[in-house]
Amino acid sequence: MKLLKHFFTSIILLVAFTNYSLACSPCGALSNVTQNINGTNLELTFTSNAGWQCCYTVQIEIVCANASFTGIANYSSQEICINGGNSASSTWSTPVPYPLTVIDISNFCPGTYKWRAAETSCMIYTPEQQFTVTGASPIQLVSNLTQDTICQTQNTQLSVVASNGCSANGYSYSWAPAAGLSNANIANPVATPNATTTYTVTVTEIGSCTAPQTSALTVTVNPLPTASITGTTELCQGEPSPTVTLTGATGTGPYTISYDLNGTTQTVTASNTANLTAQTANPGVYTYSLISIEDANGCTQNQNSSATVTVNGLPIVNAGPDQVLCEPNGATPSEVTLNGSGALTYTWDNSAQNGVPFTPPVGQTTFTVTGTDANGCVDTDQLVVTSLTLPVANGAVSDAYGNAELLIDFTNLSQHASEYVWDFGNGATQNETSTTGVSYNYTVPGIYTITLTASNGICSDTWTTEIEVIPPMVVTPPNIFTPNSDNANDLYFVNVDWGEKFEAVILNRWGNVMIELDSIDQGWDGKVAGKECDEGVYFVKYKATDFGGKEVEGHTFFHLKRQ
Repeated sequence: MKLLKHFFTSIILLVAFTNYSLACSPCGALSNVTQNINGTNLELTFTSNAGWQCCYTVQIEIVCANASFTGIANYSSQEICINGGNSASSTWSTPVPYPLTVIDISNFCPGTYKWRAAETSCMIYTPEQQFTVTGASPIQLVSNLTQDTICQTQNTQLSVVASNGCSANGYSYSWAPAAGLSNANIANPVATPNATTTYTVTVTEIGSCTAPQTSALTVTVNPLPTASITGTTELCQGEPSPTVTLTGATGTGPYTISYDLNGTTQTVTASNTANLTAQTANPGVYTYSLISIEDANGCTQNQNSSATVTVNGLPIVNAGPDQVLCEPNGATPSEVTLNGSGALTYTWDNSAQNGVPFTPPVGQTTFTVTGTDANGCVDTDQLVVTSLTLPVANGAVSDAYGNAELLIDFTNLSQHASEYVWDFGNGATQNETSTTGVSYNYTVPGIYTITLTASNGICSDTWTTEIEVIPPMVVTPPNIFTPNSDNANDLYFVNVDWGEKFEAVILNRWGNVMIELDSIDQGWDGKVAGKECDEGVYFVKYKATDFGGKEVEGHTFFHLKRQ
């Protein structure tokens, strides 16, 4: 950085007045004031018009052209002394020129300066004069943006760094336009423009006459997208689906539009328009509320418009119960009256009228009623009027009690039917069209009610029976028993749960038979022929049979202890 050795930091001490006892007056303005730039020197000429013998200097003040004079000189001429005349009161009649005043301006920054001068001690200032130090401004600017492209309502930070100036007093900043800036007079304001804007910063060095420097930054502002929605309508359940249309605008497509459908947020992407198909399968009020829209530039904006699709539920039309007369004697049914319900008006086919009695044809006839409600929505229902022989349901089971897994054969003994439904009591069913027997395997213990429904397609009859399925047989031989008459574990039993038959033989370690058991509730008291057997290890070989005839055989050992 160049230093203004003479201009800003050094004020030459002015030569003191000589100790004359007379005042240096009267005063006269300086004349013959000229300036000349000679290389790196500013050459000034002055002529004194003072009339008293006295010593004088010219005080020179140089400031920037755009600054105000301060009244403080920063340069001076050589001193001249006027000493002519016959006495101290005599005047000098001839003007005295000052020697050429030369000021070194080699350290002056490029720029325009002004100066004025006054002679001591009159201090009558010369007219202002200007001179220019040529050359480019040394100030260097580096400007930048945190983001050069933003969306409306967003902001970015402008910044400029100045360097290489002539002064150590820093810089002042002025950004234009100032609209949308957090502070137009700092180096790094935050900009929030509404449209694409070029900001120009003017950087002026404080205390320097060098020309201000400028730099421009352009912030591209993308407009915020907007969305609209159409498609409000009202219709009946099951009618053709209407269309709800979402439209993006004012931004750059494609658009991502977020909307809420009855509390569920969804998004759709479209170049301009997105068509949503509204469902009509379920009645209700379906509100499509726009939440926000984002365009291809990443600009977003909240939205608050909506469209409503009202799906009116269909009336629940009831034709009434089937008018079925299944009689053992085949009697012809009497008159029937058809009455629809659940709507406002009703229309029947097959020449029937709502609420009017009539005689239906013999056999089976289907009547359809169409009901219309106040919204114009319709629903239909049917009933059948028939006259047939009443079926008789009957059946038999192969087993009514047994262990799981229990396979049971069912026999169908029904009459006057053509359709059969077996309900096995556990949610499982089987449909048949003949009286052929069926089988079912029960794997879960429980008590099951079996139902056979026999139908001729119109009338039906049921037969029920009950079976019990017990758990699978479990055989648990103990590994110790203590026949010491303390009423605790005095008999050796092989525990057989859910079994029907049991047989076993107990042997000592030499293979001698101690006892043979032939029933589930039979145990051994540790004696043979009334004599207590020795303590030690014994062996048991057993066979248990469940209620389905399934056998479980095994052998193991156990300890007999009396203490």
